Amino acid sequence: MTNDIHPVDKFVGAKVRMARLNENLSQTELAEKLGITFQQVQKYESGKNRISASRLYDIAHIVNSDVAYFFAEYDNGVIKDDASQSGAVNAYDYISTPEMINLIQAFNKIEDINIRKAVVNLVRSMHG
Repeated sequence: MTNDIHPVDKFVGAKVRMARLNENLSQTELAEKLGITFQQVQKYESGKNRISASRLYDIAHIVNSDVAYFFAEYDNGVIKDDASQSGAVNAYDYISTPEMINLIQAFNKIEDINIRKAVVNLVRSMHG
């Protein structure tokens, strides 16, 4: 038995992080709502600790999502992206970068749908 983190645990943890940030919750706030420590949330988000089904259900409820969200787009540790010419990127690495987290947080603050669409179009136009 190895101490390697299973790719599913990394992916689900990263999706928990994204959902938490989307709801503008800190790790401490999520931990308080779950009745656990923020260190445990850190371990969930990194994939170091597996999330039980009941805990994932509770997290989904807190972040206004359904459990299926945490597995959406998972395919052996890669996200298949129609816009990507390469076909796949490592899911955990992709959604856990500081740049991506900052982008998501900033994007979520944009209320005007037309501005959101313009931002998406701008980013798409920058793709090689």
